[in-house]
Amino acid sequence: NLATAPAPVDLNGGGVVYAWVDYDGDLNRVSVFVSASVSKPTAPVVTATADLAALVGTRAFAGFTGGTGGLFNTQDVRTWSFAATSPLIPQPVFSYAAFTDPTPFALNGSAKLSGTGALRLTDGRGQAGSAYLKTPLAINAGTRRVKAAIALG
Repeated sequence: NLATAPAPVDLNGGGVVYAWVDYDGDLNRVSVFVSASVSKPTAPVVTATADLAALVGTRAFAGFTGGTGGLFNTQDVRTWSFAATSPLIPQPVFSYAAFTDPTPFALNGSAKLSGTGALRLTDGRGQAGSAYLKTPLAINAGTRRVKAAIALG
């Protein structure tokens, strides 16, 4: 199922946009929060039901995709933190406050490190870029909580 909702901030306004994605494996619920400030809102923009283990199998790659279509846009990932809990498989916890080393990432299309500490997905017109961690995350029926926080700008 695909859930959509209007963004509470201007995604093309040139400012930093903060996003949080929370997964609750006990309820099979994905919640997305969006804000123009570093404070996480109390209410999600959108919530959907998803059984992560059934959807992706035993491995998942975490990352980002951006595209400009026919418009001009720069899409930078400025910070990214990730944490997951599972009683069955140890999960990674990481935080990127600056993207200076491309080693952990596979970069595709127009994606590159910006030189200013950001992961740049696009910086022009008609571009598409993606970046994901080369090491997959272990997913199983015991995966209970996944939390990711992202600053885009």
